[in-house]
Parts: sequence; C-alpha cells; structure tokens
Amino acid sequence: MSHAIPTSASPANQKNEGCLVLFGLTFIVIGLVLGAFAYFPPILSWWSSHSWEEVPCWIETAELTTSNGRKGGTTYRVVASYR
Repeated sequence: MSHAIPTSASPANQKNEGCLVLFGLTFIVIGLVLGAFAYFPPILSWWSSHSWEEVPCWIETAELTTSNGRKGGTTYRVVASYR
C-alpha cells in the first residue's frame, strides 16, 4: 500500500507560492513608489543646497508664536525677518 506524500514541489503548491510572491511584490512596489515621492524631493533639495554660496545676513526680528491646535495641542511657529 503506497501513500502519496504532498511535497512543496507539486504543481498546485508552486502555483500558490507564485501567487503569494506576486501579491507581496505588489505591496513592495507600491511602497517603493510612495517612498520615492515622499523622500526624493527633500533629498534632492538637500543635495542642491551644497552648491549655494554663503552670504552675510542680518536678522532684524525673530519671534516665536504659539497657538492651540485643532486636536487640543499647542502649535509653535517661528517668524523671522532678515536682509
């Protein structure tokens, strides 16, 4: 009497593994695209600031303002004028 032992190499299991890989890759690709849109512009801005020329600046006024946020917290804002 012989008994068939299922193995991971059977065609049905390979098909399921392929679907799982495709399902996982979908989330990885979406995460990479959203991450590129979120992180690429700030990194590009930071990189381009390396070529800026340093010039003297005079700060005329600087002020810290506070206000109540929508969710009950405190919001801080810094306002400065310079030339």
